[in-house]
Amino acid sequence: LAIVQGLVDLFHGTIGIDSKVGEGTRFTVTIPVTAVAVPAGSAEAHFAAPGEERPRVLIVDDNELIRESLCEMLEHMGCEASAVSNADAGHAWLAATRCDLVLLDLHMPDKDGFEFMDEYVENTGASNAAGAVPRTPVIAVSAYAPDGLSRDAANRFFDCLTKPVHYEVLRDAVQRALAARHKASVEG
Repeated sequence: LAIVQGLVDLFHGTIGIDSKVGEGTRFTVTIPVTAVAVPAGSAEAHFAAPGEERPRVLIVDDNELIRESLCEMLEHMGCEASAVSNADAGHAWLAATRCDLVLLDLHMPDKDGFEFMDEYVENTGASNAAGAVPRTPVIAVSAYAPDGLSRDAANRFFDCLTKPVHYEVLRDAVQRALAARHKASVEG
């Protein structure tokens, strides 16, 4: 409900509640919608030059709506976005596919984002050796404020974003992460 409340507030909507003992509770979300024109000169972020491969981004999140939303924003930015619903599927995808960036939900059932990172660092430890390809950056995405993370936990991630993620915030974080990965691979 925290994510829903954040989205509803973002779009100046309302949440209605109808609850009957023994029957259950129904939540109704209303969001005002009006058609808008795309502003002249609005810049889409495109991280690949013509003829280059699009950056591949993996989204690991148990919430289908969040996965879809992040995929749509990343595709709009010119990235190739893929999404999985749990940590194990994320590890399997990373083992089989070239990846430039991971967006990781911190609070998932079974294995959370912190457990994912522990395994990821263990699995990619050799790839951080001198002269090797740098580890793919991971951006934590959570409904809970990143300020609440301990210093050690926050240092595991390239960046931490709060859900709902705004397009501009995501674009800036993705741009920084891809630039850092490119710089590390050139220097390495």
